[in-house]
Amino acid sequence: MISSRVTLHRLGLSCHYQTFIHRGAIPRTRSHPIGQRRQQRWKSYKQTIASSEMLRCRPESETLATKLTSVERQELASARKFFEEGYEFLYSAESFSQHSPNTQTPEIIVLGASNVGKSSFLNALIGRPNAARVSQKPGKTTMLNAFAVGPRPRLSDGLHDKGTSPPKHSLIVMDSPGYGYKSRSDWGHAVVEYIEKRSMLRGAVVLVSMEKKLLPEDRWILKTLAKFNTRTIVVVTKADKGGSHWATTCREQADVLRREMGELEQRLGNGWTKGSGWMPDIYVTAANMDNINKLGNGGGIGGVRLAILNMAGFNPKAEVEQKAEAVAYTGRIVSFDDICWKVAP
Repeated sequence: MISSRVTLHRLGLSCHYQTFIHRGAIPRTRSHPIGQRRQQRWKSYKQTIASSEMLRCRPESETLATKLTSVERQELASARKFFEEGYEFLYSAESFSQHSPNTQTPEIIVLGASNVGKSSFLNALIGRPNAARVSQKPGKTTMLNAFAVGPRPRLSDGLHDKGTSPPKHSLIVMDSPGYGYKSRSDWGHAVVEYIEKRSMLRGAVVLVSMEKKLLPEDRWILKTLAKFNTRTIVVVTKADKGGSHWATTCREQADVLRREMGELEQRLGNGWTKGSGWMPDIYVTAANMDNINKLGNGGGIGGVRLAILNMAGFNPKAEVEQKAEAVAYTGRIVSFDDICWKVAP
């Protein structure tokens, strides 16, 4: 009997409380479920990545998204203009003999394991959503594909090869087949021969996924580049897949990469050294997190663009400084006699 009264009493209180809430006497409190808080944190780190033009893991630095100087912002704007000014697909090649002759335009090759996000990276780099076909299936790219980007180069008459048309673009970006899943041995041979023999090759960009540890194939390609003393930039892709701890994961990946390249430098001793052969700054990107047209330099793409231009022999910083010096004075012109000289007391 006592149990029934207690139950009825509780039910009565419950109904009474609900009535007061319904009438507005007691305000409803909004609940904040764990899922909602997680979504807020998710949006926060995604926004940080998407809005960052330069993401790089520098030795002995805890910060990836550094505050940019005015000169760096101008350099990044110049790099974006370069890559988005012009684009043209040139050709595909299965072997070295199928590459078109080139003695004037610098080339950069992009390397990476299957499904590392290479196609998304290339589309973001060039600023075209469909330049390289993106597929959920790894191993989609089966040949080396050449893309020409940038403005028409300014060449003097003495530098232009007679009997050939002048180049329409300033840089060639070479897309390569992904190594690893479903890759064929002859693809590796074609890539190695290109790295060894292509005279206009100015450097390589190696993509490593943040979702995976350094693969044996990654170590192999780094060793190959070191063997032929090819300038190398490493980019950690898919930063947006790392959750709220993405920055820590990227730094750990960068430490592993620097150790690997440092050991290769010591072991080979052929001049492929830190700063000139391999770059100690490891860049970070998230190329597939937004519409390519909206991404622009965001998602770390700007920093990679700038690094590629420097590696290819361009000098965006000098161009920015030259433009600053060329700014004309627009104030009032006065005669020498009208100048008010300050006399020391």
